[in-house]
Amino acid sequence: MTHRLEFPWIQVLRRCSPDRRVDLAVFAKPDAAVEATLTRTPGIADRLIVSCSTMCGCPIGCRFCGAGEFFARNLTADEIVGQVVGLLEEGAPARGVADPGALLIRLDRMGEPTLNRAIAPALLNLAERYPQALQLFCTSAPSVPWDWLFELGRLLPRLDVQFSLHESTDHARNLRIPFPKKLGLRAIADLGAAWRDHTGRAVGFNYCAHAGNTSAADADRLAALFEPATWSATVSVTFETAAATSDGLTHPATFAQEFAGKLSARGFPTEFFHPQGAGLLGAGPGQLWHAQLWARSNPGRLCRRAVSRSFRSASPP
Repeated sequence: MTHRLEFPWIQVLRRCSPDRRVDLAVFAKPDAAVEATLTRTPGIADRLIVSCSTMCGCPIGCRFCGAGEFFARNLTADEIVGQVVGLLEEGAPARGVADPGALLIRLDRMGEPTLNRAIAPALLNLAERYPQALQLFCTSAPSVPWDWLFELGRLLPRLDVQFSLHESTDHARNLRIPFPKKLGLRAIADLGAAWRDHTGRAVGFNYCAHAGNTSAADADRLAALFEPATWSATVSVTFETAAATSDGLTHPATFAQEFAGKLSARGFPTEFFHPQGAGLLGAGPGQLWHAQLWARSNPGRLCRRAVSRSFRSASPP
């Protein structure tokens, strides 16, 4: 029997992109506010993608993420599940969610999932509610025990993992993801192979592209570290964390699209991820404009105060 959910949030905002492909929802309560998105991908792969948060803020501190400057707390299992239920069952089109593969639930919006053990009961609950859905958690690979995550992968045959690489060398990655207790690229490659051995499923990596990390040499380094037979690649556009440009983009999408082509040429199954309209909402990867606004308005709730100028001055449209 599916766990009965006492809906834990007040949905304080819901906005849709002009082409109606992306919904952004902001859920709040006195001690937390989070963002979640619903993306519709029309065409041959007609799929709904729900991206939800696992924390309010994030302690990892990625330089390109709007949650990199603050952290309030982990979310409970019900708070994670509630975002998915809120997006799918409160006004969103329910079509297709019962078809195999037509719904993808991603733990990738805000927070580091491997630092929150509540993802285990949350994903088990979601698998009961939406048994045909694919599931994915995205991680920057902090140095944590993985035994419980391997076990979760064995229990949930539709669960996959995607590692957030974003650079092709450890030096560049340390500058972009300054959290000190994380795995290096070689250790991530080994961990991905271990996931494959434990679950029988391939693994993926995500790569936020910009002008300085999309050369042929970057692609060669990734291909030398990560076996294309084991790994798939998602190349994402780097978005602006503040509402500073008309389309929300820091760099042209062509960087990501061209680098996806380089990885594909080296044998990686590759996806170019650029949800149209997301940047206008602050709903692109790492933008989190509304979560930043909540953090600025609730400094007493934070474990680590934000200090950057962009965080202090940014405000959503």
